[in-house]
This record gives sequence, C-alpha cells and structure tokens, in this order.
Amino acid sequence: MTPSWLGIAYTSTHYHLPNRYSLRSCPSWQEPHSPISGTCLANDVTVGMSVIHDSQSGMLVPEALCPAASHRSAVNVALRPVPVWKRCMDIVGAGSALVLLAPLLLAIAAYIRVVSGRPVFFRQPRLGGGTRPFTIWKFRTLATNRPVEQHRQYVRSLMADEQAAAKPDLQRDLIPGGAFLRRYSLDELPQLFNVLRGDMSLVGPRPDVLELEQYEPWQLRRFEVTPGITGLWQVSGKNRLPFRRMIELDIEYAERRNIWLDILILIKTLRAVVSSDNQ
Repeated sequence: MTPSWLGIAYTSTHYHLPNRYSLRSCPSWQEPHSPISGTCLANDVTVGMSVIHDSQSGMLVPEALCPAASHRSAVNVALRPVPVWKRCMDIVGAGSALVLLAPLLLAIAAYIRVVSGRPVFFRQPRLGGGTRPFTIWKFRTLATNRPVEQHRQYVRSLMADEQAAAKPDLQRDLIPGGAFLRRYSLDELPQLFNVLRGDMSLVGPRPDVLELEQYEPWQLRRFEVTPGITGLWQVSGKNRLPFRRMIELDIEYAERRNIWLDILILIKTLRAVVSSDNQ
C-alpha cells in the first residue's frame, strides 16, 4: 500500500525528493524509528536511502538525521560500468609504471625510513566509486599524522564559500624533503597499487576525506565513476579553483569519460608535474 500523506510523490520503494531532506511532516508512525529503505531521486541523483519517522519532530527524515535512530542511513550511488579500455589502460599503465619506477619507490621508502622512521606509508579510508570505502596509500610526508576530522573540517570550510580549494599550510609538519615529494607528486606513487586493485583508476575524480552525508545530493554524481590519481580538476586549475568548481569538473568527467579524454588528462598531468602548475 502506498500512503498518500507523506507530502512527497513516491511508490513503495522509490522516494522522489525535490532537494536535500525536504520532507514534510506526517502522522505518527506505527513503528517509531523503524527505517523504510528505498531508492531516492534527489536533484537527478539516484541514491539508496533509509528514511525514518522521528517521533520528536513529527518528521519523516533520513535515518542519519533522526536523533533517536540507532544506526546511520545507507546511501549508495550507482557506479557506472568501467569500460574495458579503461581497465586495460589502468592495468597496463599502473603495472608498467610500478616496474619502471620500482628503484625510485624503494629509494623514497628508504629515505623516509632514515629521516623520519616508521611508518613509511600513509593510509587513510576514502570513498570510492559507488561510495564504496577503500584505503588509499601514499608515502608519508608529515612528521605526525593529522587527525582525519581536522582535515574534514578544513574541506568543509572550503565548501561554505567560493574561495580556492587550496591545501592547508602544513610546512611546519613536513618531514625533511616532504615538500619536494609533494611538489612533484612523488608521495602519490603508492596509489598505483590502488589502481591495480581496482579501487582507483589512473584518471578520475580525486577522492577526498569528506563523509557521504556531508555532500549535497547533486555532488554525489562524482561517485558514479572510479576515483583517480589525476583528473580533469587537476589539469584545469587544481587548487586555484573553488570546491564547487572541482565537483562540477568531476561530474563533467563522469559524463564525458572516453579514452581520448583520459589520454589528454594524463599528458597534461605529466606536463603539470614538471612545471610550476603542479600546485
């Protein structure tokens, strides 16, 4: 049976929201705090979401926003199929790079071990394609690992206005030589293993530290494709662009994805790494 008193158009398994969390009040629910799972269409983005009736507010809300809910909502973005050409390019490209750069990787790992001790690698959970979590790998360039929540707060501050999405100033926290590794993106090389595993691609939206509920619905489209080591944002202005423009470029890439665009982005990335544009 499909209730008609929710104030939103939906079937028993599909909810259509005009914008984020714009749900109207409804009568008391027979089983308070029990979730209704379905597919939510918000701002043309199809996601899976559990909604729940909050007896305190009288609202039907996403489960994550209900104060009395004991668990968080599950929001999933449909991952577009990975083209055969792209997966082949990732395997051949990442595999070849790891073989050719093996001496450099070992040298960097040994250097970090000598000047800063363990751990050599920095690992952090990120959201991948289809919002599937994975662990990203980098060479450690900070003397101490910054709490992930501190990084999230910084990124959220960038979302709030139109200022350039510049990286935080961490010069005082860098290990000796850390600035050099970052300047030439050498700290990103371990992500070639992420590419071989299929967690990442050579080209795609850059995975960041935000949690899923911190995105606006339209921004979730960036998760329709596998994240990448480099992407359209990196070769279109990178940290000189505001956060919103970064997301727009991520979505543009998801819509335009093709082999020639990937090749062009890779070429521009190599050019940027050896020039002053890799900021």
